[in-house]
Parts: sequence; structure tokens; C-alpha cells
Amino acid sequence: MKTYLLVVWGDVEPELIECKNFDERDQRAKKLKAEHGDDNGLFMLTITPCGEAVVDAYSGEFFNN
Repeated sequence: MKTYLLVVWGDVEPELIECKNFDERDQRAKKLKAEHGDDNGLFMLTITPCGEAVVDAYSGEFFNN
């Protein structure tokens, strides 16, 4: 399984950041949120073993922990 952090800078410009695992992805998301605030979209992107792309949103509660 491949894991990515999908960042949509200014909610306009997409960027994929490849991560080693779910924990790294989550830590990078928290770091980007802390550094850049709320102006960008941060999403979990997972490519399953059969090649399906699954995109999920982070909840607001996730960033409060």
C-alpha cells in the first residue's frame, strides 16, 4: 500500500507528498497545518494493493490532538 499526503495549496494548487506509512503522513499533515495555518487543504491519499485511490479528509478534531 502506498500512502501520500495530498496538499491543495490555497485550495488551488495540488501537491502529492509520498510518505513511508500512515504515521509519517499524519505527522507531516500536523506539521504543515502548524506551519501554514488553515488556508490549504490536507487530505489522506492511499493507493490500495489493487491500485484503487482512496482519498479521505482529516477531521478538525485530528488537528486538535
